Amino acid sequence: MPFDQRALAQLSARFRGVVDLHQLRLLGATHHQVKGLIRTGRYDRVGIGLYRSTEHPHSPEQDALIACKLTGGATSHGTASWLSGLRGVPRPELPHVTVHHRHRLALGPFILHRSTLLPADHLVHRRDGIVTTSPCRTAFDLVSIIGLDRTESIVEQLLDERKCTLPGLRRVAAQMRAQGRAGSAAFTEVLDRRPAWARPVDSDLELRLVKALMSRGVAEPVRQHPIELPGGKIVHPDLAWPAQRFAVEVNHVTWHGRAEQSRYDAWRYRQLRLLGWHVEPVSDTDISVRLESTCTELAELLARRPAEPRDIRGAA
Repeated sequence: MPFDQRALAQLSARFRGVVDLHQLRLLGATHHQVKGLIRTGRYDRVGIGLYRSTEHPHSPEQDALIACKLTGGATSHGTASWLSGLRGVPRPELPHVTVHHRHRLALGPFILHRSTLLPADHLVHRRDGIVTTSPCRTAFDLVSIIGLDRTESIVEQLLDERKCTLPGLRRVAAQMRAQGRAGSAAFTEVLDRRPAWARPVDSDLELRLVKALMSRGVAEPVRQHPIELPGGKIVHPDLAWPAQRFAVEVNHVTWHGRAEQSRYDAWRYRQLRLLGWHVEPVSDTDISVRLESTCTELAELLARRPAEPRDIRGAA
């Protein structure tokens, strides 16, 4: 079969400029043609049987794919977190890769981790060829590195974005605990201190605010509490104390700073006030810079609201 150069270009585009010898053979490349790709400068050899196109832009994703190919493992820890878009974990300078503990030792520009447990359901195979640990496994791997509070924030994000379920997280925790894996107790603590019925907090700032308020003795709020407005529209304040008809909205600059969103927020707050609700907007800065004073003020405002004789589940 003649060497299909067009198919090679398509393959390189799909897999971030990285191809291996097996793929080249399937395209009909002979030994001399593979050497020709290197001699002409079109490809660089980056490992045994692994090549990178010099025409494809270099990227961290390309480095992650090369690490997966060289080791036969999966990107993990901070690299998997970054690839999955998890908040608060910066991309490491070198890719982190996890392999089974019996796997052959591989050397290269990456940080290697070994695990006695790396089943198929702990892995995600991306279309671009990168293999990552699953969101549930990634959260577990991170706890010993970033600590309980930041892991709790990531767990809330995973639940909010429906990348994980609480049973799925508990299943991974049980599997890793059975292997005696470090971090098992800490990860289990993160899950145990979270009520199973609680709605996920959809931002790190909201989580910090809730924890700070509860540490002051304020009752835990209902997250995304549904309230029906006079026209039938259902709104969901970020945090609510239905018995007091008191709500807090965390106004993130990212999506509340736009003019259209600001107008909608103003209308929504008026509609809630017409129903007897007090809505208190809280800014990013109120939490990141003035958390203590913000909590003091919110606690005082909440204390001034008389509790209704029953829990109100929306508009009266």
